[in-house]
Amino acid sequence: MKTKLNVKGFTIMELMIAISILSIILLISSMVLVGIGNIYSKGADLSNVQNVTRNIIENVTSTVQFSGAQLNNGAIAPVTQDYSFDGKNVPVSAYCFGQVRYSFVTGFLPNGWSHLLWLDKMVTQSNCFPLNISEVVPSCDGDLNCIASQSSSGSELIGPNMHLANFKIVQYNPQLYGISVGVAFGQEDMFVSSGNTPRLVKDNNYQCSDNAGQQYCATSYLTTFATERLTQ
Repeated sequence: MKTKLNVKGFTIMELMIAISILSIILLISSMVLVGIGNIYSKGADLSNVQNVTRNIIENVTSTVQFSGAQLNNGAIAPVTQDYSFDGKNVPVSAYCFGQVRYSFVTGFLPNGWSHLLWLDKMVTQSNCFPLNISEVVPSCDGDLNCIASQSSSGSELIGPNMHLANFKIVQYNPQLYGISVGVAFGQEDMFVSSGNTPRLVKDNNYQCSDNAGQQYCATSYLTTFATERLTQ
């Protein structure tokens, strides 16, 4: 006598429904993870920009307090020199306190340009003149007005993929200085522009675009006052 087995299973329709529900769950989970990753990356970028800006402020403040020298050895405005790069003249400026020199350039630069804010120590305390910071190892580029560094151990103060929008040192009296620094992070097309003009600087910094997908744009601006300490 044969026994009839009662075998039950899923129909094709039930399997399709289950797979569809699982796919939707996986898709939603992936979107949530991507969103969390973007938020983390944006927070990390903003933190890095803020740290770079803060470090520059602290560096200049320390120089003002302990160098024992006047800004640009008595001259108030930064010294500027054009350096040729990729067929264009790029203005590079400098602030100096005694032998300490900050060579810098603001704006978005041609591909291959090496440095934005270069700190070095000059051989003598004669005059203030910017180095050619388009070079990997900045030099005087043959300019007789420029004083060479004590060594090639200078340092870049701006991080990778960052832009210097603002760097100003203002002397209010022989001991009091105002320092302001604006740094931005991101690709050039992530910032607001106006037609064919350079990227706009507003409130002392570049402005991140409101377009979708600009999660990797971050800006930071700090200003402070520093007083030269009397030394003997």
